[in-house]
Amino acid sequence: IEVLISMGIMSIGLLAVAAMQISAVRNNKTGNTYTQAASLARAQMELIKNGDIDDISDPLSPSAFPGINITNDPNNPMDENGAAGGIYSRSWTIDDYLDDTDGDGVGDTVSNFARRVTVRVTFPFVGSGTRQVSLSSVTTGGGL
Repeated sequence: IEVLISMGIMSIGLLAVAAMQISAVRNNKTGNTYTQAASLARAQMELIKNGDIDDISDPLSPSAFPGINITNDPNNPMDENGAAGGIYSRSWTIDDYLDDTDGDGVGDTVSNFARRVTVRVTFPFVGSGTRQVSLSSVTTGGGL
């Protein structure tokens, strides 16, 4: 009887360890997915920031708003390396940056030297729709 009771207690403990392992694997996969999405966003942000800020027009995706350019990556959906075919979709917005010229804390004049860039990477998330990683920056172009 003692052996049966100890085997029962041990099996409950092993089930708890197995459940913990399953949870750890799931969380590692989720973290990896977010890391890959952030890496894709960072790579595109670097490409944009290294370019010429005066050349924000894109014939693939003309914007209805002057001064704003919204572009979807032609490789969508893409894999973690940016090649076509995968779970990630990347888009970016480049618009005018407003300088605060009167000192009231509100941008009121379009800057001639800077643009605001936002890169978004979306991906499906198991059981709850989609998730998004978004990076924003102000750039003067040329890597700055």
